[in-house]
Amino acid sequence: MDEYTGNIGVYRFDREDGRTQAFSAKVSDHYPVFAVFSVAP
Repeated sequence: MDEYTGNIGVYRFDREDGRTQAFSAKVSDHYPVFAVFSVAP
């Protein structure tokens, strides 16, 4: 059964790579989001 772990977030690739927000705007006007699930057999 899949269960939501409560771990969510936004991946700020500009901050992770040391880039500016102006640079990231050239790549996309959205940041990727994520949610973590636990899968039990």
